[in-house]
Amino acid sequence: MIEAVFTTVQSVEALLRAAVVFKFECQSESHLYAGSPQFADGVHGLLNTIIQNYRESGDERRAKNWEDLYVLDNPERFEFVRSYSKKHPKWNTMNDSDKKVWLDVVAAPYRIRQADYQLLLRRS
Repeated sequence: MIEAVFTTVQSVEALLRAAVVFKFECQSESHLYAGSPQFADGVHGLLNTIIQNYRESGDERRAKNWEDLYVLDNPERFEFVRSYSKKHPKWNTMNDSDKKVWLDVVAAPYRIRQADYQLLLRRS
């Protein structure tokens, strides 16, 4: 089992924020990670660790704030997910279920609302 060594939840928050900036705001270097299931798993793990930490400490408001913050509703990031998703070599032959899995990888750590899946599938 892999254990991360963090001394505070704030250090996990900082790492998550840096990963999001790297993925969505950098250019050439970050594109490799945008479609990485391992990177997606890692940033989801960071977010879940933050949320769990606040829940376990009794701060449900802060946990909910973190959950709400990572819903894909930023127009620029939404467009990034839409355009990057089409780069999958099998995108045009994938069924909707497989496309949703891929969209989740590209959007990570953001969660995609059900209605937005339909927009992403239709617009792509």
